Amino acid sequence: MDYFVIEIEPEAEEDQNKIQELIKKAEENIFTVTMVKEMISEGKIPSEFFEEYSIELSNGHVALFNVEDTGDGPFRHLCVTHKLPGEVPPIPEFKRIMKLFEFKNSLDICIQRGFVWDNEIEGRKVAINVVEPLDGDFDKLYGPL
Repeated sequence: MDYFVIEIEPEAEEDQNKIQELIKKAEENIFTVTMVKEMISEGKIPSEFFEEYSIELSNGHVALFNVEDTGDGPFRHLCVTHKLPGEVPPIPEFKRIMKLFEFKNSLDICIQRGFVWDNEIEGRKVAINVVEPLDGDFDKLYGPL
């Protein structure tokens, strides 16, 4: 497995408590496909969901984090955008944010596995998403690359 280490910058330390609280909340409230469908039918997605599972980081980025179980097991899902419309973090910053959210695999491994995508509105990238198994073990679920 390809692990990576990124130094946490001083300004990120103030974010760490908020991030740890969000990780704990997400791990204690794992979403299933059925739950998501119910939330959609009740009109709770995206507004209430986004408010409840997102935080603004000190660098101006907004991180939405949750844990989802689609039937293959629990996956962590991170979506990062910026409070300014149409802004997304540069790749080095996105990698740093992944580390803060305790992702076990590098962005490159997640890309190779097909678990990274952009959200676009009118052809403009507005968010970057990454997903990995909660335990970080893609091989267990999908076999080796």
